[in-house]
Amino acid sequence: MKPNLISALAISLSLTSTFSNANEDPIGVSMISFFARDSELLLFNFNNQPVILDGWRFITSNSSNANIQTDPQGFDGITINQHSTLIIQLDNDADISGGINASDLGNFADYQSTSFAITLFCPDDQGQVAFDNPNQAVDHMQWSVNATHHPIADTQNQIAVDAGLWNAHDQWIDGREHMYLIQLSGNQLSQLHTPEDYDILILHCLADLTNDGNTNFFDVSAFLNAFNQTQPAADMNHDGTHNFFDVSIFLNAYTTNAGCF
Repeated sequence: MKPNLISALAISLSLTSTFSNANEDPIGVSMISFFARDSELLLFNFNNQPVILDGWRFITSNSSNANIQTDPQGFDGITINQHSTLIIQLDNDADISGGINASDLGNFADYQSTSFAITLFCPDDQGQVAFDNPNQAVDHMQWSVNATHHPIADTQNQIAVDAGLWNAHDQWIDGREHMYLIQLSGNQLSQLHTPEDYDILILHCLADLTNDGNTNFFDVSAFLNAFNQTQPAADMNHDGTHNFFDVSIFLNAYTTNAGCF
């Protein structure tokens, strides 16, 4: 079993025990987590009964494209059981039990962009989704790398604000280059969310000597300073010496993002 699936199951069990009687929302389906490292979006059903997802749809945006819609029949035949998780693999590598590929649902904006916004919609009584109808919006998340403002994505995010799902169209969860997980805080089950309602886990990477979640010029400078002063931080292979091998390891980690854990 993949480690990230274990984490997802642990989240599901925790939420079930804490919120099993907290069903004020008749829809009760939320995007509780995004595992950035493994490209997994987690939907959780807080209801005391299964939710049939026939006709449900996503709309996504990034820094280059807005209003990317999944197919009308993409979710047909899929049900989330009560207090259970559905995992959507955004990189289309669904090799885990209970997971589906994003490509099975239709088109998605590129989530690896510097920003990503996603809104979940449910159909009306005729099985149709109107993306300009805030009454059909169920849940919303939006994050960006290093708090960059993205006016293209903002154009679509206003529908989430009108639906009472998000505080402001230009407020983004502040992600980082080596982000591992975005998770809805355990005590934030109200529909209206802000970036402060989410916890973020950042990977530690070998070349991130400044430990700020990014690898950039400042890390190069920190390595050079540590190397010139023969400090332990520049001893990349931990052999007690500072030489070409340490430089090679650092450069490889810096250029490939290797050594992240």
